[in-house]
Amino acid sequence: MGDILACFSPESKERGVTDPGLSDCDIDILIATDCISEGQNLQDCDMMVNYDIHWNPVRIVQRFGRVDRIGSTNQRIQLVNYWPDMDLDKYLRLKDRVEARMRLTVMTSTGDDDYINENER
Repeated sequence: MGDILACFSPESKERGVTDPGLSDCDIDILIATDCISEGQNLQDCDMMVNYDIHWNPVRIVQRFGRVDRIGSTNQRIQLVNYWPDMDLDKYLRLKDRVEARMRLTVMTSTGDDDYINENER
């Protein structure tokens, strides 16, 4: 996994210093499970697509924080969340419940930006 992350995120993983033999190995797209979002700095990325929904909105913020970090050289970073289709969402009301939790978390913690609904401040 270390070599893959070094090829995907060469600046933050200091690939040129730690493993110069991988210098011609660049990975543009990485598909991974939760293991990539815990304990990994991925600020070389400029886009993250999140396709699973956590009941705890802090995990979404932490996952996005792996990309949107101090030291990123990207001019623009895109963070995308996919939600279930309308029929399933209507049945589960999952999107409403997760967004309500996110608002509650934001209001009771830092009062910072809402990472799911950028229009809410």
